[in-house]
Amino acid sequence: MLRLGKNIKIILFNIIIIIILLILSESIVRFLNLSQMQGYKAEIFRDKINRLKPNSEGVVGGIKFFVDKNGLRVPEINYKYKTTNKILFIGDSVTFGVGVAEEESFVGIFRKNLHTSEVYNLSLFGYQIEDYKVQLNELKKFYPIRKIIYFLTLNDVYDHDNVRTVNFIENKYQDGWKNILNLNFLRNINVYLRERSYLFTYLKGVAIDPQASWFANVLSYYKENDLQNLNSFFTKFSNFAFNNKIEAYLFIVPYEFQTRKCDFNSLFPQNKIKELTKEVKINIYDLTSDFCDYSNPKRLFLKYDPMHLSKEGHKFVYNLINPIINY
Repeated sequence: MLRLGKNIKIILFNIIIIIILLILSESIVRFLNLSQMQGYKAEIFRDKINRLKPNSEGVVGGIKFFVDKNGLRVPEINYKYKTTNKILFIGDSVTFGVGVAEEESFVGIFRKNLHTSEVYNLSLFGYQIEDYKVQLNELKKFYPIRKIIYFLTLNDVYDHDNVRTVNFIENKYQDGWKNILNLNFLRNINVYLRERSYLFTYLKGVAIDPQASWFANVLSYYKENDLQNLNSFFTKFSNFAFNNKIEAYLFIVPYEFQTRKCDFNSLFPQNKIKELTKEVKINIYDLTSDFCDYSNPKRLFLKYDPMHLSKEGHKFVYNLINPIINY
């Protein structure tokens, strides 16, 4: 009995030591900013497409955000739009500004520096081509519109009704021991921990290079699908802007993994997109080469994140697009 009690004390002591070490490690990772939180908590409802609840708040990438009466991200609660001269941004989580404060995102910086126009950010995490098509049908409520700017992230093209890659799953780990991470219960654990632990995000990033896994899947999609859904959107986007006399811009943003080599194979998605846009009457700018020429491209992205931009990355993008949009 005494021996059993002694063993229990040893076990409890070791558990306490492990918990202390985990707390200490979590604190160190946060203090040194070695990783960022992932995932989101927000009030979302379905109405043709996913939408944020008007006049609500949420958290995405560990950063709090605010939503206006239209369900759009704004700098603060009860934000008052300054003018009726509107510039619209559409896009997904990159344009939404996951992981940074609104005023530090390229949309937010653009908003702060405008004096004769007002920015409306229609982007939302998870949006894809079919979502943008719905949005184009609803833009009358924002008239008059001066400019509309679409930031294309490579995974915008996903259309699961037309996928010809049988085993396609975004961010699926496909090689060696990493296959065990495809098990549903482990994926659920991953979702839980990435929303709560900087240490977990850091260790996962070091161990499995998630940026490479995400890009491997998107590259496979581009090589195995014809992108007709993207082509049809380009046509609709171009016609909408032309018929309503709105200046339209399309910017392509790369994945972090692409900026490591910037070779022909890794840039296949951008080249395929540009082939589709040859006959489209919109201003198209691929920012990939600018990212590749940056002294340290990795710093332009959130740590261990496949495509979301860091504070430095948002400022970099703003400096690239500002002279183009405000020509």
